Amino acid sequence: MALFAYRPCSAVWRPFPVECEFQWPAFPTERQVTRALRQMDRMLGSAFEEWPVANESIRKVTDEKGRFAVELNVSAFRPEELAVKIRDREVSIEGHHEERSDQHGSVEQHFVQKFLLPGSALPESVESSLSDDGILSVTAQKKCAVEEVQSRNIPIQSIKN
Repeated sequence: MALFAYRPCSAVWRPFPVECEFQWPAFPTERQVTRALRQMDRMLGSAFEEWPVANESIRKVTDEKGRFAVELNVSAFRPEELAVKIRDREVSIEGHHEERSDQHGSVEQHFVQKFLLPGSALPESVESSLSDDGILSVTAQKKCAVEEVQSRNIPIQSIKN
């Protein structure tokens, strides 16, 4: 229940007088937004230069007629530090370095990359392999494309009631 009636012209509902409505700079122009973004890039840009870009490890995705494949660069991890799992249609690739210490401090690295198989891929056919240069390939076979069906006549049966 409202305490007072809604009146759009009422001073209660308008924080600024009508004559100021279109002149008040409540919404910045595109130029102001662009300038602010450039300033933020200048101030914060150097702070994020060393951060890896998300999905930088994905090298190649292949979606062909009979096969689906994803290649990832996991050269920073040893084979025993990697795991590939599948649950329903979601493939999960995980890598984990144990914490290592040196004179400068300690380092621990962990990543999880997940992706869904396309609808035509067979989850039971998923395989993975790791090359000598640290490229992990995850492949899945796809259902054969429906071959063109020859045209045929279908007889119509009559049903008597």
